[in-house]
Amino acid sequence: MATKMARRVGGFLPIGATNACFVRERGFRFVVPYQDSTEGVVRERWIGRRVDDAFGSELPVSPQTLSAMFEAGRIRLDGQPVAQSHIMRRHERYQVDFHRHEPEALDEDVEVLHEGEQLVAVRKPASLPVHPAGRFRKNTVLGVLEASRPDLFTPAERAVRSVHRLDRQVSGVLLLGRGRRGARRLSADLRSGRVLKEYVARVRGVV
Repeated sequence: MATKMARRVGGFLPIGATNACFVRERGFRFVVPYQDSTEGVVRERWIGRRVDDAFGSELPVSPQTLSAMFEAGRIRLDGQPVAQSHIMRRHERYQVDFHRHEPEALDEDVEVLHEGEQLVAVRKPASLPVHPAGRFRKNTVLGVLEASRPDLFTPAERAVRSVHRLDRQVSGVLLLGRGRRGARRLSADLRSGRVLKEYVARVRGVV
């Protein structure tokens, strides 16, 4: 299930992806649906509204499914299950447990092109976002890479970190920093112009 309230996960953090998370068929990579959760502070636009009205506008589920989530205690405020009629207040914290269904992506590997002490270069296929965002979490460059090359994420202080990105539908070379030091150096090189991105477009027709 998709949700607008999905937690933002730093691109350098292990995502928990393994080869068992994916099903590859018909030219696509699918993610096996899994239990997930999100939490945060009640948003300004929710204050003074019924909790079922607020979450009903954020979660793409039917009213029946939303009611079942409340009955099962999967929607909580300040750690406690609440009635659907509860009026949300400022500074309350919400927790929601849900079943996540991620979109499919093209079945192409994330190929490691270069490994250095402070930098890793990979070939990013089209259709994969770089890091978790929106409905994508495991079906990302970092998720697929963690499943195929878990050694690049251990130990934690040497885990690869995303420093720049290419749009989901763009393919090309993506640079990742190794640990904090590598990420800081790569970020500085990008800001200073020592490392540049160049886009090549293949077109058909009159330009």
